[in-house]
Amino acid sequence: MATSMNQPTTQQLYDDLSTALSSRDTTAALEQLDIICRVHPHHGGAWELRGLLQAQAGRPNLAVRYFEQARELGSLEVWSSRIMALQYLEIGRDKTAVGLLYTIGVSLPLATAMSRLISHDLLTLGHPELSAGVIRTALDRDRNEPLLWHELSAIQSRLGEPPLECLKSAERAILLAPQIAEFRVTAATLLIQMDQSLEAYEMVRQVVSPESIELDCECCLWRLICIFDCFDDHDRMAVCYRRLRSLSA
Repeated sequence: MATSMNQPTTQQLYDDLSTALSSRDTTAALEQLDIICRVHPHHGGAWELRGLLQAQAGRPNLAVRYFEQARELGSLEVWSSRIMALQYLEIGRDKTAVGLLYTIGVSLPLATAMSRLISHDLLTLGHPELSAGVIRTALDRDRNEPLLWHELSAIQSRLGEPPLECLKSAERAILLAPQIAEFRVTAATLLIQMDQSLEAYEMVRQVVSPESIELDCECCLWRLICIFDCFDDHDRMAVCYRRLRSLSA
């Protein structure tokens, strides 16, 4: 009877886990999760959290083991599924990782930010065709998201599609968000590839005043400087140079 009375309740176990997590004590949290998973082996969320913490601790083999156990008990959260894929990469299971990332990207109703993140993962791993598939799937759900159209334009370039096709996607992004300078820089770059320098200049001068520019991408700023230099637009060149200095300060 005394042993039963001294046995912590499920609520107490999770309260102790919450305390460890709140104090950012990963070791204590993992120890508590070990107890929870032994006492309640069907608590999928505990196994999932265990996988996340092991991934954070740099132990991919254990992370994969716990994620797989959690997945047997129920669906993982999207973020956990992505982390699981990255852990597969860490242990040399690249094909499994790529397959999981693509499955996440095309089978789940992802937020735009997550679709772009998964797409970028696949692009980084050398699979632009799968990356494009993720973005096109996201666009099927939301045709009015300019970030997705801009992303698609960049991926089309990586796939070697003609500049005109890439430009169509960039122009759709501009139509939806005409004030975003980065979209216009992408379009201008494509226009230059098509020997349409004047059109490229007109494309970007609309979002760069002689006094200021709202752009944080250094690569884009250098591209703008090259375009403005070709047309002796020294005021806009100076604005871009000032912006570069402020970003590096």
